[in-house]
Amino acid sequence: MKKIFFLLISAFVFTSCTKEDSKPYLQSHDEDEMMSSLHELIENVDTISFSKGLELDFIDVMQALHHGGLDMANIMFHDGKDTALMHIAEGITLNLHALLYDLTALDSVTVHNDDTKFQAELKENLEQMSKVADIQLITGDLDNDYATLMIPHHQLIIATCNSYLNYSTDSSFRNKVQEIIDLENTEIFELTNWLISNKR
Repeated sequence: MKKIFFLLISAFVFTSCTKEDSKPYLQSHDEDEMMSSLHELIENVDTISFSKGLELDFIDVMQALHHGGLDMANIMFHDGKDTALMHIAEGITLNLHALLYDLTALDSVTVHNDDTKFQAELKENLEQMSKVADIQLITGDLDNDYATLMIPHHQLIIATCNSYLNYSTDSSFRNKVQEIIDLENTEIFELTNWLISNKR
């Protein structure tokens, strides 16, 4: 009887440990390198001086978002482990860089047109993205954290593009901005699929 009782207790302890071990480890946001990089990105965008006009201010914001995303990718490239995710990250950085280059090359950029409404929407978008990022499950696994946080990063880019489209009348510029939106949506799909496939 004692032997049976011991076996039952052992099974209970083993099961409890297994359940406990299966729970994801959540890292404090203040300790997470990827989250810190995202917070720095938000601060950099928030300190942009808006005075050049809608198109040029939009480019400044997009370049800050792109550079912040590149910083996050570099962390993952250095210490990440998943080669498939690295390939996705490489595409993300190269694709957005190419589209931003196309934007800066357009001759139709208008200088000193009013963009106070765009600025107000951008501020709201930044606050919303910061809230969304802060409720994500961050584990300290750089691959997981990169894929997780790049989704709200991409959503901020899309929101910024939509804010620009609300006030722009430049057809050539608008076409390129729509390309960025389409690209970001495709990459969100890729990142989501990676997270699902890797059971994050």
